Amino acid sequence: MRRYWLILIMSLSIILQGCKKCGHITTHEMLPLLQTYFGVYKPTHYWVYWNSDSTLKDSMYISDYSTYFSMDRVNNCDNAPHVHFLLKTSYFTEYSFLTVEYGTDKVEETLKGHLEISDNRSSREIGIRVDTTFSVSSSSKLTFIDSLTIYGNSYKNVIEYQQVGNGAVVFAPNIGIIKYISQRGPGYLQIDTFYLHHYFIQ
Repeated sequence: MRRYWLILIMSLSIILQGCKKCGHITTHEMLPLLQTYFGVYKPTHYWVYWNSDSTLKDSMYISDYSTYFSMDRVNNCDNAPHVHFLLKTSYFTEYSFLTVEYGTDKVEETLKGHLEISDNRSSREIGIRVDTTFSVSSSSKLTFIDSLTIYGNSYKNVIEYQQVGNGAVVFAPNIGIIKYISQRGPGYLQIDTFYLHHYFIQ
């Protein structure tokens, strides 16, 4: 019986430590790089793309947009921002939308960020880690491009993300996706490149 009470007390101690009451809460801002490259994805904004021979048009827009703070009560009572939404699209994936989440987290006293984009069945995924710069896993490649011109518009400091087995996606600061390679159909053998034609961002 004594052993039972000892185990119970230890278990309660662990639980209480993991759910401690925060005396001081530190609320963090979204990391600047995340805000610069992905903060433009807001309700009412949209992006219109044409494929290489202008026979297909894709429109991307936002739905189910939400923001929330993730509280770390175990360590330092850090409150970190996150954004979640659906990005509607016709050709980026086999499905009608992409699930997007990005945010900031406190990891070993350092603020780090992440961007995750996936379709309904994870046949296409994008994962980017952020601190003072961008990084990706060994199965992906990230290329930094000084300037890229599309439909007469010049975009500076763009990043191109490419995952093994999937097409490339190009992001521009304060704009979002400006170019992507679509892989559709049986075996994802129907390949086309879409370019940003115009957009609306307030």
